[in-house]
Amino acid sequence: SRVVNAIKEYIQRFLEWIRETIDGIAVAVLTIYSTVAMAALLLACFGVGNVIMANIRSRSFEYGVLRAVGAHQGVLLRLIVGEAAILAVAGAVVGTALGLHLAAVSTIFYRDLAGLPIGVAIPVGPIAVGWAVLLAMTLLAAAPAAIALMRRPTLTLLTAGRSQ
Repeated sequence: SRVVNAIKEYIQRFLEWIRETIDGIAVAVLTIYSTVAMAALLLACFGVGNVIMANIRSRSFEYGVLRAVGAHQGVLLRLIVGEAAILAVAGAVVGTALGLHLAAVSTIFYRDLAGLPIGVAIPVGPIAVGWAVLLAMTLLAAAPAAIALMRRPTLTLLTAGRSQ
């Protein structure tokens, strides 16, 4: 009886060690995934900033015309912010769809390969926070280009269209 209890206790400790090891690996993998995702988000912000800057430069004449006919700087700013927001929402929708697809495929893979009884749970809170962070970072990436446009005089914007 004492031997059986000792074996049971050993098995329990061994199983606990396995759980702790798996938890440690899962935390490390999640940290790596999160770091890579954040780096990709920061890199994408530079891309968005460049896209918005290129769009502003290519439409400098149109912005000059709008200003010349009486549009306030706020109108131009809302146009740029709206464009950045559309880019952010499109990126969030596509990213969320791809992430949910990856989660579903991974769940099927682990269920079939390892026999683990797992399912997909959509984390609405973290997704909403991710969308908010994405929108904020996109708007911040667009800010330098918008500020540069606001500082340019109307005549400079109008003459930019003639050189193209």
